[in-house]
Amino acid sequence: MICGVLTFNYLGFGLLLGLAALPGNWLGQIVLQKLTQQQFNRIAVAFIAFSGILILGNEFLWGVGKF
Repeated sequence: MICGVLTFNYLGFGLLLGLAALPGNWLGQIVLQKLTQQQFNRIAVAFIAFSGILILGNEFLWGVGKF
């Protein structure tokens, strides 16, 4: 245990995730440089809309967060 909070299992898992993110960041940087501002905006809005649809669908299917 590190500082009484972080176990070595979690530390290893975090390092593995960090290493896995490196190629994704590199590829994302290459793609981003080839996009125009308008293309980027359309993709960003599409991801936001898709995320909203997933959240609403999850709410209707599972009833999470009922008031």
